[in-house]
Amino acid sequence: MKLVMPWSGWFNKQAKKRRKVEPWVLADVSMEEELHVEIFLRHVVNTLDPDDIGDLISAFAKENFRLTKIINQAGDHIDKLNLKSSSPKSTHNPLPKLPH
Repeated sequence: MKLVMPWSGWFNKQAKKRRKVEPWVLADVSMEEELHVEIFLRHVVNTLDPDDIGDLISAFAKENFRLTKIINQAGDHIDKLNLKSSSPKSTHNPLPKLPH
């Protein structure tokens, strides 16, 4: 079974918004890393009290959502910095030169 998380389309939305997704946002997960995470999570679920599984899922969802928001805010902040650095300096109303 393959699950699609509600926030998994975030990168697609960012790609449409930005025309490309910056490399710092992308993270490749190797099959070995994925296996380690899966083994760990299965161990946690197998040893956890069944009444606490709902809390675990909620905690994971909340943390994942928070991380997605942080990445989105960082991207927006970088976009603003890039816009400021690429805009020409304003030359109207220059300060008058003072006589010596």
